[in-house]
Amino acid sequence: MEPIPKEVKEAFEKAKGKVDGRALGLQEIYTMLIKSVTLLGRGFICVDARDEFPTKHRPELRDSLQYIIRECLKVRLFITGRPHTQEEVKKYFPRYPHLSSMKPTEGDIRG
Repeated sequence: MEPIPKEVKEAFEKAKGKVDGRALGLQEIYTMLIKSVTLLGRGFICVDARDEFPTKHRPELRDSLQYIIRECLKVRLFITGRPHTQEEVKKYFPRYPHLSSMKPTEGDIRG
């Protein structure tokens, strides 16, 4: 992205300059992501193999994604996972009604 948004540069420079090595906070990351997507016009977030994401952290991931799509209507989600995760995705992301099932062939697995 050219140019990089001023807020994004400033946040990274501020975090880089901290003596304690403090990383960016979640709210700062949200702000930068939403600002960046707004400048692009449309953004896509891909979460691959959602079922492999640690169970104890799934609520935090879900809440973060919900926050982002609520704040930035131009963001679209693409979430992959095994079939048993579809109902949970439908429950927490009702705005995303397009669910597709895909099943790999033996050739896909070999490849």
